[in-house]
Formats: sequence, structure tokens, C-alpha cells
Amino acid sequence: MGYPYRVAAQISMYPMDYPHAALLLPHQIRVWAPMVDRIVVTIDTHRSRTGRYRGNHFEEYRDKLLALARELQRDTPQLEVIEVD
Repeated sequence: MGYPYRVAAQISMYPMDYPHAALLLPHQIRVWAPMVDRIVVTIDTHRSRTGRYRGNHFEEYRDKLLALARELQRDTPQLEVIEVD
């Protein structure tokens, strides 16, 4: 199905999202890929010292989230993965 205009989807994630992202991100990309020209996954790598986004598994989850996104990128040519701070 073709669209008369270009469409992008942006998915913003944080390393502490990994437990949910491991289940949701592959599904989101599989569903949206046929509908958009570009999918951008941004991973916010700024580590919070306080609040709900701090956590003991930050580095572990960051590595796992990045690996998951890169793995999905291999099968989805329009997927771009960007780390931001």
C-alpha cells in the first residue's frame, strides 16, 4: 500500500525501559514498518541520579536495549537507532 507522503515513526526509550521494550519494540516495529518510510528509535543515555528513572541495572539494560535495537535494524532497513544524552 503506497502513501502520497512520507511518514516517520519515532520511538523514544530509556535503558530502564528494557524489560518492557524486549517484548514491545519488536512488535511495534513489525506493525509500523509497512506503514512508514522511516522508524527512528532514540535511546536516552543520560543516567538520572534521582527519581523513577534511576536504577541499579542501567548499564546492563542500556547494552541489552541497544543490542535489541541493532538486531531489529538488521531486518528492517528503514529503522535508524540513535543514542542521545
